[in-house]
Amino acid sequence: MEVLAKIVRRYDILLIQEIRDSAGTAIKRLLEKVNSDGSQFEIMVSDRLGRGNSKEQYAYFYRASSNVTVLDSYHYDDGDEALGSDTFEREPFTVRFSVPKTVIGSLSIVGVHVRPDSAVQEIESLRDVYDDVRRKWADDNVLIMGDLNADCSYVTKTAMKKLTMRSDFYWPIGDDVDTTVAKTDCAYDSTVPFRFDTVYGLTPEQTGDVSDHYPIELELVSRATRTWRHGAYSILCVLLCAKYVF
Repeated sequence: MEVLAKIVRRYDILLIQEIRDSAGTAIKRLLEKVNSDGSQFEIMVSDRLGRGNSKEQYAYFYRASSNVTVLDSYHYDDGDEALGSDTFEREPFTVRFSVPKTVIGSLSIVGVHVRPDSAVQEIESLRDVYDDVRRKWADDNVLIMGDLNADCSYVTKTAMKKLTMRSDFYWPIGDDVDTTVAKTDCAYDSTVPFRFDTVYGLTPEQTGDVSDHYPIELELVSRATRTWRHGAYSILCVLLCAKYVF
């Protein structure tokens, strides 16, 4: 839990996925741990999502002391689960943030955990989610992030070339970037990974207890510097299994 708290404190906005604690206490305990050093983070948590008995939640941590605030949020309506007409195993959860210290001012983040065996179909359907966010908030600053499972056996190189989401949208991570803790070399996420196991000197067992994915970092341009390397805000997309009761 101490490692999780250190990771959270590196960033101003952070998305945690695959929260399976049905009691809802684990994520609150983590927030308390993060703020135990005087940090001022708040959270925005989604509904419990999933077609079967195994439900998951998304949670956005954001640093209030950096003037980051939530403007709005919503779950994407992808159809009726009872009728089997829904598109996503876990509906995307989108939060619109005010980020006044950056050149863009606001940012809408679409958090999604793509079902591995439906990865191609769900990724392609993210175009509809993107269009829905733009219609709802008239915001061109839309970032889709999460565990997309967009590599290896889930999305082959041939399938990737056919995805309009790949050809029509900017993907900030290269296909050769390894974002998973496991020995497999797959780029399932987006942009630059933070290898916490090396930085914190963790054993493979300790690393697995923290997460099966590396945190993925993206830096925004600040109003003061207007450079990509010294932005005022950092954003993290990471798959952390918070299914344990801390």
